[in-house]
Amino acid sequence: MKWLPGENDLVKEQTDFRNKVWTENGNVYISGFPGSGKSVCLLYAVKTIRDKKPDASILFVEFTHSLIKMIESALNELGINNVTVVTYDDFRRNYIGPYDFIICDEVQDVSRSLIELMAKRAKRVVVGGDPNQSIYETLPNNEPTIGPEELKGLLTPATTELTILHRLNKYIIKGINCFLPGMRMLAEKSSMLKKHKPVYLWHCIDQSDEVKRIMEDAKTALNFGESVAVLLPTHNKIENFVNLYLQAAGVSAFDFSQDRQYGKPNYGLLNQYLERHGVKMQCITNGFGSLVTDSDKIILSTYHSSKGLDFDKVFMPFCNQGYGSEDDPRLFMVAMSRSRKDLTLSYTTNMNRFLQTFFNNKEVCQFIDFKDMAKGPSIFNNSDDEDDW
Repeated sequence: MKWLPGENDLVKEQTDFRNKVWTENGNVYISGFPGSGKSVCLLYAVKTIRDKKPDASILFVEFTHSLIKMIESALNELGINNVTVVTYDDFRRNYIGPYDFIICDEVQDVSRSLIELMAKRAKRVVVGGDPNQSIYETLPNNEPTIGPEELKGLLTPATTELTILHRLNKYIIKGINCFLPGMRMLAEKSSMLKKHKPVYLWHCIDQSDEVKRIMEDAKTALNFGESVAVLLPTHNKIENFVNLYLQAAGVSAFDFSQDRQYGKPNYGLLNQYLERHGVKMQCITNGFGSLVTDSDKIILSTYHSSKGLDFDKVFMPFCNQGYGSEDDPRLFMVAMSRSRKDLTLSYTTNMNRFLQTFFNNKEVCQFIDFKDMAKGPSIFNNSDDEDDW
């Protein structure tokens, strides 16, 4: 999946940051709302360093294995093949340095001790992140995440704040603002070049109907060359979604009890099963799956694992009240903001509290009540409805 804009497509605030990385003598920090292009800026900063000093030692530290694969692919697009990209934990254990530059993305979800290690192991540290997208208060190792002021106090960086939202359309921005008004996303500028489409909000008959409608729409988009993702709040919801679809497609349910790792499904086995049955779907989470090699498939992921990724079309099913998707407004915002073009939210019983804030707002969403419209038999009883997957 190619996502890196060309160098000539960068706007002034992005090129200014790229130049600052080279001209400043100390550390550098770039911040901005979802879709403002922080990762793009970090990548072009690497290119600038390479152009100016080809022998500079550079380490790129990322949030997840999926993001590592995307960063590696983007670096390859830029003609850069000698920069190592690693996870936070891998960096802590194995990459002592010293380095000329350490580049760190998604810095809002790292600990102070990790930033201290970066400052110790590199001559200069370049970090990017958005405190609004922090999905942890306490990390799995029980350390707290570092706040923006603490980060600035530790690194004393030259700071750039991006103000143009290139990815998000104005309807998604308004929807997020309804339940997170304190983020002040409406104060930022959205791209004048973007086509703006309302968020779709579907009230479905039941979960089988919900999955069926999503997959029909998703396959159509995929056939038109768009990247598509279905994002779910928990691993249990991924299990539910997959087996509801396999049942509808006439494929035996996948046994998610096989070889579970730390209580979570083995998504490598799931992806092999889907491939074996000709289902153009793959799960990207826990280090499994690849957006680079399998860009012709519908992506399944959790809200957590989707962080840093983006897609043309995003579906967020099972947005029911009390159904595990309304614990953290920031996490829900992270999932909503993965969409470049189209976003569809769906539910079957009572909508969760985030949807309740904007479902009657015509400036945000188009509400479709399939449950009220349903008059005939279930869509699964339609004998003419053949699934070619």
